[in-house]
Amino acid sequence: MTVTLRRWSKAPYVFVNGDLPDHVASAIDNELSYEVEGYEYSDAWKAGRWDGKHHLFHGEGDGDSYFPLGAIQRVREILDSFGVGYEVEGLVYPGRGDLDVGWDTEMTLREYQQEAVDDCLRRGSGIVSMPTGSGKTLIGLRLIHELQRPSLVLCHRQEIADQWAEQMDDLLGVDVARCYAGERNEGNFQVALYQSLYDDEGVRDDVRLDHDVLLADECHRVGAETFSDVALSVNADYRFGMSATPEREDNATLRVIGGTGELICDIRPDGLIDDGYLAEPEWKIRKAPRAGAGYRKWQDEYKGEIVKNEQRNELIRDMVADLPKPCYIHVERIDHGERLESLLDGAAFVSSDSNDRDEVIDAFRDGGRDLLISTLLGEGFDLPELRSMVMAGGLKTEIGSIQKVGRALRPGTDGAVIVDFVDRGRWVGDHSEERIRTYKEYYGEYGP
Repeated sequence: MTVTLRRWSKAPYVFVNGDLPDHVASAIDNELSYEVEGYEYSDAWKAGRWDGKHHLFHGEGDGDSYFPLGAIQRVREILDSFGVGYEVEGLVYPGRGDLDVGWDTEMTLREYQQEAVDDCLRRGSGIVSMPTGSGKTLIGLRLIHELQRPSLVLCHRQEIADQWAEQMDDLLGVDVARCYAGERNEGNFQVALYQSLYDDEGVRDDVRLDHDVLLADECHRVGAETFSDVALSVNADYRFGMSATPEREDNATLRVIGGTGELICDIRPDGLIDDGYLAEPEWKIRKAPRAGAGYRKWQDEYKGEIVKNEQRNELIRDMVADLPKPCYIHVERIDHGERLESLLDGAAFVSSDSNDRDEVIDAFRDGGRDLLISTLLGEGFDLPELRSMVMAGGLKTEIGSIQKVGRALRPGTDGAVIVDFVDRGRWVGDHSEERIRTYKEYYGEYGP
């Protein structure tokens, strides 16, 4: 019994040609599906019209089935486990191209960065997981240089896209085509926002998507439907995803893998801290005073215990006074930021709606300010080398917590003080416990 796994030439999908036994097809389908978050509330599931799962394995009426290219390793493992023979056709990595992509000789990769590049070139596709500040962008740029082929970088925020475009110009010396912020340029080296490649009807057909190399920055975003559709519309042989946190919290990590491939390397922060490549965190976890009780909804509890909790906000004020500067205070709500701004001398608050957003952030970056409050900290927000950070906003998101704290651990300082709170309450208490557990698991011996 033999089947053929045939890489489709027109899109990054693999067809299964041949007589695939039903029990093997069922096993593949089970491996390439996941429960959609909140499925139990959908009318389709309640009516029995949907099993509540998103399936990456699809059957065809003529007996052929197909799945996204990034999942091929999982399919091969299942075929091996059932003793099903198979051949692979059309999956080739053509090697170095003939484009003129330079390299700034003054930029030398660290040992772990070079190892990541070597792993990527050997595997041809997959995910690079590295902590914030460890040089994921540099690895991507080196891959473009090594492969010398038309390359597309996908980003989800303009700040990230600008950074990629600027560094491609500086380090590689190539003409960068920008497809975002009102520009719709095309070229061999293109940086695009997912949003610029997608409209109400799906992936646009008036932009170039035939590059040989795909780099998906912050690739955990690819798990969302729009981002997945875009990634699987780029018919690149070389497909790489990059993220400090490739695991998604909505069960959709499998869609990331489908678009970019399996995990290639997973570099943890404790080793980089040991080697001096990341700053060592100094944790200050404080118990927050409780403001009330008996909240019926988590939104009301959040407002009462986090946003409007005067004693908690005053505790933040008192702690900030003694923290080393520059100091960043992260909030999740605009009204919370405004309250803290009124308490903290010399602080400025900005959000995406602030008219003076760029001016204030530039002043903080350049040393003109040493205290910033904002809702904006996340992937792509370029900060100076912080000496301290206050996680004032609460919430439980694992990805968000790791991304935000990682922004403070740049290697330019010996250490950075990270402040967070143990809140009390039905929901906010659980959220704070999850954040602290995340810190301990991710930072290992350097956790709180």
